[in-house]
Amino acid sequence: MIQVTGMGPGGPEPFRPTSGRSLPRRIAKAWPLYLALLPTLGLIAAFAYWPTINGIIQSFYNSSNTQDNVFVGWDNYSQLLNDSVYWSAFANAIKYFVFGITVGWVLPFITAELLISLSNTRLQYILRTALILPMAFPATVFGFVWSFLYDANQGVINTFLRGIGLGGLAHNWIGDPTTALGALMVIGFPIMFISSGG
Repeated sequence: MIQVTGMGPGGPEPFRPTSGRSLPRRIAKAWPLYLALLPTLGLIAAFAYWPTINGIIQSFYNSSNTQDNVFVGWDNYSQLLNDSVYWSAFANAIKYFVFGITVGWVLPFITAELLISLSNTRLQYILRTALILPMAFPATVFGFVWSFLYDANQGVINTFLRGIGLGGLAHNWIGDPTTALGALMVIGFPIMFISSGG
């Protein structure tokens, strides 16, 4: 049996872990630390946990402007599961999730591997700076830029398509249901890629 020892004034002495103390005694000894955490825990509970819990509770009720909440049990969930719009939105959320995982995890790993494999150190620094520099701009800037690109009338994309003779492809990218999801994914692409550290 191996015994861990420590150096004491008189030489090596057995190591005695403090885990033998009971939990109430440890809490009682460290009560000032727990007291200092109470404001933070209170804010987390009020603004993070309670809205979620209250939303779950309210999902079992029906409410309107003319009457108070009426308990309906699982009826809301039954209607939700039979709603085709819900399943369409659910499928879009899965597509967006898969795209986000790919962009947020796979591509940054590939990019990092490519950067590491470069033999030119100066080129490595230039590419790293180019990838990190957009982090200095808030997400709202990306929103304005992409709204300017996607504008149905004067947007850069549609103007470019008309300029090269492909005006038939120009349309409302965000307003068209067939291209809206893909357009939103592309908007999220630089934000997800940059925020992931790529």
